[in-house]
Amino acid sequence: MAGTTLMPTQSSRPALQTPPQLPAIKGLDEALADYLRRFSLWSFANFNASLQKNTATGALYLQSTSGSTVWSLTIDDTGALHTTALPPGTTHP
Repeated sequence: MAGTTLMPTQSSRPALQTPPQLPAIKGLDEALADYLRRFSLWSFANFNASLQKNTATGALYLQSTSGSTVWSLTIDDTGALHTTALPPGTTHP
């Protein structure tokens, strides 16, 4: 096995798939159904592009029990624990 790479030979990113069809709901506006399909694809693609599941962030993220705040937990080189509140809709404290 000398000279072989340990890195994957193919991309580990999942291929985008067509979102599932919405169930038949009486009175559902077709424009809304189309929007939801496009939004689900956009969300999937952008979340995968912005933060891969195998990407280290250097922090642990926890949501408060009320669901109104997300907390970033980090530990510095001395072992001290630091918490930072992340306001809704932001990517940085």
